[in-house]
Amino acid sequence: MRSGRLRNLCIFEAQADGDDGYGNPKSGWTEKCRAWGRILEQTGREALEAGRLEGQSTARLWVRANSDTRLITAADRVVARGKTWQVKTPPSEADKNNELEFVLVSGTAS
Repeated sequence: MRSGRLRNLCIFEAQADGDDGYGNPKSGWTEKCRAWGRILEQTGREALEAGRLEGQSTARLWVRANSDTRLITAADRVVARGKTWQVKTPPSEADKNNELEFVLVSGTAS
């Protein structure tokens, strides 16, 4: 993958675990890693969820494979382009050029 195609800064986040030092469980998300990537957004679609119309966006994300990006799971999320995306699938090897491909979904509860 040529570096000129990696235009989007992607912040991968995982749900916080453990406690806050006072015995209370942590809540929220913590940063796992950052990587430059290429996002190809598919056209939005609207789904009927619980009796109301809800817009969803699906996208594909390609990043360079490294020790951090290989640890991303479907339980994580990505903040990129001013949106929060849920990782729908764990990374798959896109090709022999040392890149990973993710499927992302936006517009769902995270």
